[in-house]
Amino acid sequence: MVPVNRKSGEQLPAAMALLAANERAIGSLYEEYARQLPEHEQFWSGLAAEERTHALWLEELAKAPAAGEVPARPRFTVESIRSFTAYVHEQQSFAVQGTTMAAATATAYNIETALIERRFFEQLQQQTPEVTRVIASLKKDTERHVRTTKDALTRFGTQPPAST
Repeated sequence: MVPVNRKSGEQLPAAMALLAANERAIGSLYEEYARQLPEHEQFWSGLAAEERTHALWLEELAKAPAAGEVPARPRFTVESIRSFTAYVHEQQSFAVQGTTMAAATATAYNIETALIERRFFEQLQQQTPEVTRVIASLKKDTERHVRTTKDALTRFGTQPPAST
């Protein structure tokens, strides 16, 4: 658990650390899908590796000396980030019991779509060039994950909602 000092300069690094933990949790879920679905291991391992990279980017931002100088105006409370991460962990607990490719891709699609629709990465205020670059990369990769999982849903017999 990341302690959060309510001073504005310390909340942003805490939020980045929590967002990094969220990305790691998503990567861990995808690794479990790779174990549960060995015929699709490459698909899930590729997504998991990208999630680990996202976590590293966020962890580096949280450690940067300038991170504490950026005013924090969080879009979400740290509790809501933790809640999202808890949901991901819950999905992993279900996956350990067994899953299908259709169920796994539906869950992944819902997670990736939620990150975009809820503008999760806007938690980080775009006030430094590095934060701006990381946010743009996270959004681009997450949008690609939405497309990838949507395509997989179509291939494995479950149609995603028409709105995305």
